[in-house]
Amino acid sequence: MTSRTPRQRALDWAADLIKGGDWVAFDTETTDLDGEIISWAVVDPMGNVLGSGLVKPKGRVSEGATALHGITDSMLAYAPTFDQVAPFLAMLFSNRRVVMYNAEFDMSRVLTSARACGCGFVPFYGDCAMEAYTQFASGMYCARWKSLSAACVRLGVVQERAHSAVGDARACAAVVQAMAHLAGRVDALPEEVQAPIVEKIGVELFDIEKGKVDL
Repeated sequence: MTSRTPRQRALDWAADLIKGGDWVAFDTETTDLDGEIISWAVVDPMGNVLGSGLVKPKGRVSEGATALHGITDSMLAYAPTFDQVAPFLAMLFSNRRVVMYNAEFDMSRVLTSARACGCGFVPFYGDCAMEAYTQFASGMYCARWKSLSAACVRLGVVQERAHSAVGDARACAAVVQAMAHLAGRVDALPEEVQAPIVEKIGVELFDIEKGKVDL
């Protein structure tokens, strides 16, 4: 029996995730690369926002981070602190797989934020869409990471706004949907998780037969 290639395994991961349906996409913006969460968003598989908001950190937002996502210290002055946000996040994550584009980063920022405000946070199961997409795009298990923007361009996903928690969470969900479609399993799924993704998140799948996507 022929073993599945890295690309096939990546597409199978996405298809199995969509078929299960018990997942959400999560994204954060932070004070710095190793800093606290200052903005977050959780969306369902179709890109509908289940929760989002700003978070007031203990530290200050770095100039480099502000240049990237546009969030300043003054914008966070009256935002809730992470210990106030954590129970709602835990509720959204409960009994769901949490998909992130660079799961290691977002999960570590959750821990950093929890430690900074002295609160506990229930561990959650995280799936990394970046690892899956990189595996699909490169055909290898270990390769240079592919950015979310690169994934969106290649899969035809329209990013509404890069480096915003809501925009990136929606883009992450759309990348998963697009990869699942390429796995050839979408037709077997319930109608509500098929074509509507094109309209709701802005996915415009490339035509494989015309060679726009190299499997």
